Amino acid sequence: MKAFTQIPKLCLAPMVRIGTHPFRILALRNGADIVYTEEIIDKKLANVERRENHELKTVDFVHKKDEKVVLRVSSEEKGKVVCQIGTNSVEGAVKAALMVKGYVAGVDVNMGCPEYFSVHSGMGAGLLEVPDRAKSIMQALKETLEVPVSCKIRILPKEEDTLEFIKAMQSVEVDHLSIHSRIREEFSRGYAHWSIVKKAMEDEKITIPIRASGDCFSINDAIEMNKYTSCEGILIARGACHNPAIFKDIKKYWTTNSQNEDLKEKAKYLYSEHKKPLNECGLENLAEKSEILNQLKPEATDTLSKSQAKKRAKRILNKMKKSSSEQKGADGKQSKILAKMIERRNIGCRKVDIIPLCQDYLKLAIEYGNNFGNTKYTLNYMLRTHKDQEVVFNKITSAQNMQELAQAITMDDFYSKMVSRQPSLKSYFDNTFYK
Repeated sequence: MKAFTQIPKLCLAPMVRIGTHPFRILALRNGADIVYTEEIIDKKLANVERRENHELKTVDFVHKKDEKVVLRVSSEEKGKVVCQIGTNSVEGAVKAALMVKGYVAGVDVNMGCPEYFSVHSGMGAGLLEVPDRAKSIMQALKETLEVPVSCKIRILPKEEDTLEFIKAMQSVEVDHLSIHSRIREEFSRGYAHWSIVKKAMEDEKITIPIRASGDCFSINDAIEMNKYTSCEGILIARGACHNPAIFKDIKKYWTTNSQNEDLKEKAKYLYSEHKKPLNECGLENLAEKSEILNQLKPEATDTLSKSQAKKRAKRILNKMKKSSSEQKGADGKQSKILAKMIERRNIGCRKVDIIPLCQDYLKLAIEYGNNFGNTKYTLNYMLRTHKDQEVVFNKITSAQNMQELAQAITMDDFYSKMVSRQPSLKSYFDNTFYK
């Protein structure tokens, strides 16, 4: 196995509605090495106009039609922000990439989104079924850009298919590849299958750097994931929402926690499900659902009207979600999974004080004129796993404007000072981008 003895690259994973400018800056200030934008669809990115925002000291990518800000970047992110795009064609990918050329440190293609809007149009996880198209997209981006080009994939039900797909991406010289180690039918449920990342790292024919994603909620998760898989980097999503300082915590306690004998003993049972061979995880039972999902690719819906295709796809996906829940034993098994994850978070780790981190985030959101709706959504997501902060969570939920968000976490004075000094901020708060 390829061994990595140093701390892996710690990355904020791409997350829809979370990976906007203020949260990316928060992650960087708390130790993240790389931050990914939320997925931006190629057609949207190809129809923007770049504007220097001297007031906010940012570069804004503003949609030509509705004047909504699609992407906002700043100098603090220079060399560290990767733009993730959703695409199903060479032409769309290249147009989108050219719009951000010179403003981002890399371009990543989403090949893992399991949601209807991606899969039905051949984007996201839909690209896993058409490796030749995926290769063409990556090759075109490599020929167009000087910065690193990568993709983030999900795994396929059969181990050998995942490994072959990785080799296909390697054949067009992608700079690195990230693996969310769940199949698309699992969405974010159940345990991530770290064993497939380990298999990829052990395969002598796979030489590109591999970053792992899935179930990294704590310092110990990161240590165990890296020790088991030898991955070059770790993408952290929900774990960074629960604790945006997780990157700094991992770096601070890496050596101490990795040498703790008690933690090593507990790891034997805490991570056993993640290390199961893929053929023992019951994924073959989802093969039928994979076949159904394949019907959602554009070729299969050409004869249907757009509304008919949409209705049929939603019926199929809702049926899949329901049967998947039943297969996992519904609430019983899921509650046990959650209990294990919470237990892992707490072993040998400090208790997360989320309110100061929420205040840091809101300060950035106000300073950089972030939209109220997106700010509220992100704060809710940060607080939702902190049951001891239910009162604050409810205040955020009921807030109707940015000022009320500030009042909910005792930042009234900061809000008043900023809007008094810079009245135009209010117009940014009311902007309805990031719906």
